[in-house]
Amino acid sequence: RVLAGELELDGGEIVKSSADIKVAFLRQEFREELRDDRSLRDEMLSVFSEVLSLRARYDEAEAALAAAGEDADAMQGALDTMAELQAQLDASDAGAIEKRAERMMSAMGFSPSDAELPVTAFSGGWKMRIGLGKALLQEPQVLLLDEPTNHLD
Repeated sequence: RVLAGELELDGGEIVKSSADIKVAFLRQEFREELRDDRSLRDEMLSVFSEVLSLRARYDEAEAALAAAGEDADAMQGALDTMAELQAQLDASDAGAIEKRAERMMSAMGFSPSDAELPVTAFSGGWKMRIGLGKALLQEPQVLLLDEPTNHLD
């Protein structure tokens, strides 16, 4: 938990090979973090919250453009916002997140038809696979696992 940044050291120090090393931690009790009302696909995509937020903001800017009517300033403001958001989406490779999630679902043993099932449809072991898949989608350099085979089907 110290390596994951959840606890502070009482003494000593942690020496990392790089200051910006990316660490993912799959807790034994990770299932509390899953949203039962989401489909498997949506749960996997939730890892990309930044990209999803950018998409939502882009959609809002698009709606503002449509609502601008004849107001040239409002239209230009919406277009500027859309251009800025599109650049951020392109830089984050937003177009690839669905494919990445699909590949991860397959790698975790889910069938394509499982993608639309609610998270509640899966047993504890399959939920562990969801959690592991979400951790791997973060592309960490270090993956910390708390009893990873516990409940694994």
